[in-house]
Amino acid sequence: MPSFRTQWFSSSSARITIRVLRIIAIVVAVLAAILLLLLFIHRGLLPIVAYFIPQLHTSFLDLAVYGPVPTQKFVSFDLNAPKPWRTCWDKSCDGGNILVGPNGPSVTQAGPVILDTNGELVWMTHDYRTIMNFNIQKYRGEDFITFWTGNKTGGNGQGEMIMLDSNYKVAYRIQAVGEGNKGDIHEFRITDDDTALIAVSNKTQADLRSWPGFRPSDGWLVDGMFQEVDIETGELLFEWRAINHMDPIENYYFDPFGGYFESHPYDYYHLNSIEKDYEGNYLTSSRHFHHLAYIDGRTGEVLWTLGGMSNSFKDLSHGKATEHQWQHNARWVDREQGIVSFMDNGAAGPLHVDAPFSKGTMVQLDLEKMTAKRLHSYVSPSKVRAASQGNLQVMNDDQVLVGWGATAAYTEFTMDGTPLCEVHFSASSMFWFERWKTYRVYRHFGWVGQPEYPPSARIRGDSIYVSWNGATEVVFWELQGSREEEGDDYESLDTIEKQHFEESFVLPTDGDFVRFQVAALDGNRKVLHASDPVAPEGGLGWFAGLATGISVVVGFGLGVWFVLRFWVRRRRREGREGFTWLPTELFWRGDYHYSKL
Repeated sequence: MPSFRTQWFSSSSARITIRVLRIIAIVVAVLAAILLLLLFIHRGLLPIVAYFIPQLHTSFLDLAVYGPVPTQKFVSFDLNAPKPWRTCWDKSCDGGNILVGPNGPSVTQAGPVILDTNGELVWMTHDYRTIMNFNIQKYRGEDFITFWTGNKTGGNGQGEMIMLDSNYKVAYRIQAVGEGNKGDIHEFRITDDDTALIAVSNKTQADLRSWPGFRPSDGWLVDGMFQEVDIETGELLFEWRAINHMDPIENYYFDPFGGYFESHPYDYYHLNSIEKDYEGNYLTSSRHFHHLAYIDGRTGEVLWTLGGMSNSFKDLSHGKATEHQWQHNARWVDREQGIVSFMDNGAAGPLHVDAPFSKGTMVQLDLEKMTAKRLHSYVSPSKVRAASQGNLQVMNDDQVLVGWGATAAYTEFTMDGTPLCEVHFSASSMFWFERWKTYRVYRHFGWVGQPEYPPSARIRGDSIYVSWNGATEVVFWELQGSREEEGDDYESLDTIEKQHFEESFVLPTDGDFVRFQVAALDGNRKVLHASDPVAPEGGLGWFAGLATGISVVVGFGLGVWFVLRFWVRRRRREGREGFTWLPTELFWRGDYHYSKL
């Protein structure tokens, strides 16, 4: 009697099932082969094409041919820097430095970064792994690097504000005042009064029963809060809490899980910028209320709001001045003329998409007639939409920079909104995935960095590479050599002009030099600092590396050969056939029969 297995395999349904499985397997194999072929073309062939046709390089960068976020690597410096590229450029965008604070899943080394407008690294550090709101600001007439650092949780954070001097040393640490209060990521601004405006992270309990979702009477909120603090003493000068002035029912943000537990409070207001004007009042931005609020600096009273459910202004631009959504970075452009600017995101993630693209916006307010009209709008040529973060910086009377926040790019415009330059930090095809982000982007002029640590020099092969992280006054590099093991007797061997963050010299092959150092020179060829001495590498240089690589490959091959030889011999002695797909005569020379190729 046939077994059940024999009957099943002989049935028509079984044959059909097997046939379907074979078809599925073939389809999967074909799709995998197509994907592998596309990957080979994308990451293997296209870079070769771009090498011979350089005009395609920028387009291939935006197609992620070189990865989602290309980086710069150095010999003399251990960190990998962002490698931005231009999609359009005007000479008016040259000069100064670009300040970014990279974060995101494709950022291997987070922290503050200064680049020049050619994309060359000036300074970076990862001593502060999580930073936001990176800027250079004046305090008592001197420039300081400023940023927030701490623990970031979702859209907020708990930390402190840092100020670094021109030597890149910590000059001030600014803390939020009050029990349980921590500095938040969203703002750290030094006022004209030399005080610090900081956003504050604080959880507050409130009756949420009137909110949708059966929330409790003792629910939890993130209180939109800011403080003005004396930088020298840490004294609290002013404090404002949104919960005392803003009705939570006016927020546009939907969080079905927020408010029930202390571990997940409802971020109903989301204060993301504060600025103090010459009248002593504060201009603020609330992302989740869709409004800018102007707050009395004595009483905390809300004098007016632009946008949102309680908008105070008649819009003369048919909604274009007041119907912004999820905005950031409200600033006075001209307080006397009532001109404000902000970044209109138009989106806050997949659940809150209210505009096809983000834009910078400039609005003029008439505070007597309480009217508002849009003056200018700034839209990226790439039509990017930033779901979070971003800023608008008016640099002078005729140029504006917009940083696109969660979208890894910035654009510079003329004042009337004509794009001049655009720079990408990640492939535009990957913008939606937010692999590389920076809270704000600033272009700054005049930073002078004077690190006290020496330049870094390393020898690789027959060349010596040198860089000096953060030094801005280096104009020339001078290679110096010594014939003695100790002492300061160095000869000048070569001088080159500094053009990139890292430069290199070819080491001399004669002269019996046993040590080298590289000196940084200013424009008058005065020595600023010299690197620590480095000795030439022993051995055969690149040939030794090649020999090492060949040894590894040969060693691996011999290891495989011995394993297979042992395996074949064992199978032969047990009387089993060898592997017909193997040239077994390479592994077996016994008296037993062995299979042919």
